[in-house]
Amino acid sequence: MSKRINIIAFDPGEQTGWARGYVTQAATPHLHVEAAGWDAWKAVLLAYAKSMLGEQWPPLLGGGITEPTYQHTVYESWRVRPDAAQSLIGSDLQSSQFIGGMKLCVWRCQQAGRVAELHTNEPGNKPSIDGWMEKAGMGDYLPSSQVDHNRDALRHLYFHAIKRLGVREEDCHDDTDSDSRAVDGEVLDD
Repeated sequence: MSKRINIIAFDPGEQTGWARGYVTQAATPHLHVEAAGWDAWKAVLLAYAKSMLGEQWPPLLGGGITEPTYQHTVYESWRVRPDAAQSLIGSDLQSSQFIGGMKLCVWRCQQAGRVAELHTNEPGNKPSIDGWMEKAGMGDYLPSSQVDHNRDALRHLYFHAIKRLGVREEDCHDDTDSDSRAVDGEVLDD
C-alpha cells in the first residue's frame, strides 16, 4: 500500500505563484503534478487557509480543524537584502505577509495534532532543477508570463520532491496539460 503526500509549493509576491501535486510513497516514489497558477497574494492565501483549516476557519475564533489538504507546504524564503532595502521603503512587504499567514495555517494544524509540515526553499535552489527539466524535455514547462512566480512555484515543487523526498527525476509526472498550467489568475482550489 502506498502512502500519498499532498504538496503545495508557493513563490510569494504581490502575485503569488502556486503549484500542487502529490508524491506516492511506494517502493519507488513518484511525483504527480496536478496544477499550477498564480493570483493576487490575498486570494491565494485565503484559498490556502480554507484548504488547510476547513470551513471553520479562522480557527483562532474556535471550531475544529479538519485534516489539512496538504501535508507538505513548500515556499521560497524571502528576506530583505542590503542591496534591495532602499527600494522597500514604504512597502507593505506582501511576500512577508503571505509567508506569515501561511505559517499560521500550518502551525494551527500542528497545534490541533494534524500532519502538516513547512519546508523552506532558498531562491538559489531553483536553477538546480532547470537542467533536469531541460533534459526531460520540459524546458518550456510554463510559458512566459508577466508573472514568473508561477514558474518558480513549480520549480520549488520539483525541487522538494526530488531533493527532499527522494523521487527520481524520471519518476516525475506532469498530469496537467500546458494550457491548464498557464492560466494566469487561477486560484488554487478548483
